[in-house]
Amino acid sequence: FDVHVDDLAAWVGRHQEQHLQRWKAQHLSNALFAWAVLSATARGDTPAMRACAQSLFAAANHRGSAGFAVRNDLGKLYWAHLEANHVGLRGGGLVDVELQQAAQAEAERVQRSVS
Repeated sequence: FDVHVDDLAAWVGRHQEQHLQRWKAQHLSNALFAWAVLSATARGDTPAMRACAQSLFAAANHRGSAGFAVRNDLGKLYWAHLEANHVGLRGGGLVDVELQQAAQAEAERVQRSVS
């Protein structure tokens, strides 16, 4: 983690939700999963990283569960949601209840399949 990652996070965090809606669902879920990993290692807990995550979660929530057709993307969203709750991210993680339930179901399905 260095200043360049934080600069990239600041750039994403400044974008309006409309711009992030043009991202593919896979890009949103991958970016949120990457944020969760960095946040969990305490390296990603900067104001820019938090703003980035808030913007990405807003875009994901706006898209809803129908906007994430690939199940793997839903699982990644759920792990990011758990990290958002763990660190007390302003606005929370997944606030769209249907999206949160679909993401949780997929994460649990994957866990069962590898156990």
